[in-house]
Amino acid sequence: MSLHRNSVFPPEKAIRRFCASVRHLGCGLSYSARLGCPHDREGQIVTNSEFRDPCHKPRARKLSLRYVAGVTLIELMVGVALIAILAALAVPSFNDFRERASLRGAVEQFSSRLAEVRNESVKENAIKTVDFTTIALPNDVTRSALSMTSDDGDGTVRVNPRDGMLTADSQAGNVVLSIGNYQLQFSVTPLGRSTVCAPSGHSVPGYKDC
Repeated sequence: MSLHRNSVFPPEKAIRRFCASVRHLGCGLSYSARLGCPHDREGQIVTNSEFRDPCHKPRARKLSLRYVAGVTLIELMVGVALIAILAALAVPSFNDFRERASLRGAVEQFSSRLAEVRNESVKENAIKTVDFTTIALPNDVTRSALSMTSDDGDGTVRVNPRDGMLTADSQAGNVVLSIGNYQLQFSVTPLGRSTVCAPSGHSVPGYKDC
């Protein structure tokens, strides 16, 4: 192949024309030993940026373990330990919250029952009895020290429809509701009203001490 001295070719085109006469077919010849021309599998001359020899697969990069995403066993153990510590701190607080909520629910039931019976007494113009022994309590809540009484039995009071006060045969008193370390005292006054307080040594947030 002859090249004219005055001919001007782009570098890539010149290389292709010059190396076309010595094309090598087959695999394993990435560059011509004599001319340094890169070839593809079909023997076509290619530039360095385009060259891909299908029989010489690029070597996969070896990733160092320190660059692999994930956690080590020590990191996992530290995470589990932190979760266990947080859980141990949260459980007592959750139990206290649950006990206080249950106690408040029980007190509200007693107050609601007294208010409901007073309204019925006035509406029907008849003496009505409030039986505090039959009120269903939340789980783990207990009642004790029922001191109110009437002709209908202990733990009961009777309401006069004329003024909503307790009848003459009724005696005002208290009932203590307990759960865990918390206690609340529910009291019925001669006026037929109720009050709630926390016995000494059993303070409950939101209620005054007795």
